[in-house]
Amino acid sequence: FYAASTTGATNASVCSPCPDGSYSATSGASVCRLCSPGFYAASTTDAYQNSSSGNSACTACPLAMYSGFAGAMSCTHAPFAYNQLPTDTSVSLCAINRIWPQLSDLVVQGHAWTGGLGRMATSHARVWLCLNISFSQPFCPAPPDLACYVYLVGPTNFTYWGPNSYLRLVS
Repeated sequence: FYAASTTGATNASVCSPCPDGSYSATSGASVCRLCSPGFYAASTTDAYQNSSSGNSACTACPLAMYSGFAGAMSCTHAPFAYNQLPTDTSVSLCAINRIWPQLSDLVVQGHAWTGGLGRMATSHARVWLCLNISFSQPFCPAPPDLACYVYLVGPTNFTYWGPNSYLRLVS
């Protein structure tokens, strides 16, 4: 709940539930905060008391689901698999069309993160990369979420894997 200011003779504040997609960690806070990508908040109503929970925290999206933007009221089924590497290199979804030397500067500047695939590594895919960039395509993640890729050695390109809010490669 947050204290929504009211005007009138008493100039009092009235506690109200935070809107869906937002939360307040403390009762009586002056504002509600948006849930981060990968999380959601939806109020629940108690059928017996007819009162709302007030969204005191955001909930992480369950496995195989994601929310790619701040302020989500629910999660959707992910069109990609967190436990499978992408194999279709012809897909141009969220394409970055850059090579490693061009991306190394972004890593140094804190706009990109990279790591090894560990047990998921193959002879053609050994590393992942997540970027904090904006796309014109509506399906691609928007900052603060990151777009994550797998670097494929055969065709030497980055193939889109999914949003970080779902893959959770960068914390």
